[in-house]
Amino acid sequence: MKTVFTIFSLLVFSIISAVNSCPPSDRATLLAFKAALHEPYLGIFNSWTGTDCCRNWYGVSCDQETYRVADINLRGESEDPIFERAHRTGFISPEICKLARLSSITIADWKGITGEIPKCITGLPFLCILDLIGNRISGEILRISGGWSVSRF
Repeated sequence: MKTVFTIFSLLVFSIISAVNSCPPSDRATLLAFKAALHEPYLGIFNSWTGTDCCRNWYGVSCDQETYRVADINLRGESEDPIFERAHRTGFISPEICKLARLSSITIADWKGITGEIPKCITGLPFLCILDLIGNRISGEILRISGGWSVSRF
């Protein structure tokens, strides 16, 4: 009987943990987004491991009710010379647009981010903050779905 209770308890805990974590689709999207960014020296993506991107993934925050990714904050600003030598490069992958619950995207002051702003960003219905300042990004935002309160490029 004790074995049955233990197995039942583990099963219930596993189900609760799976429900209270980010969906596998959000995790896969974040990893695809990360693949377009290169940050070889500071290790900011070292925490992007495991199955739950809502817990302890640097710069990622999730909605507490839906457990969907709501915010990406990868601000790179600092006067510290180590950040100047960090050689952070890449581009903003259109994969980011698969995170339909995003309310803010901050990828500021990386200095080496290039390319165009993905056009699909305009279709993110909850996006209120888009902060891409301090990079070498081009492109236009022609139509905005969400109620953006701050947008800097």
